[in-house]
Amino acid sequence: GLNHVRIVACVPYPDDFLYGVFYGAAQEFLPTSSNFAVQYDGTEPCRERGGEATVIHIIWEDLT
Repeated sequence: GLNHVRIVACVPYPDDFLYGVFYGAAQEFLPTSSNFAVQYDGTEPCRERGGEATVIHIIWEDLT
């Protein structure tokens, strides 16, 4: 959707590192008037739990 990004990552970095990178990117590049959330996908296991990829969602709403 317009306010939702789904990221599928198959990289050799820890899941929490990826989470932090995407959280920082959202904080840096989304408008300051936005509320946002960064979440792991709850329907698929992440790489650290045996999954093939780590799926992270960034969801935001503009408050203006």
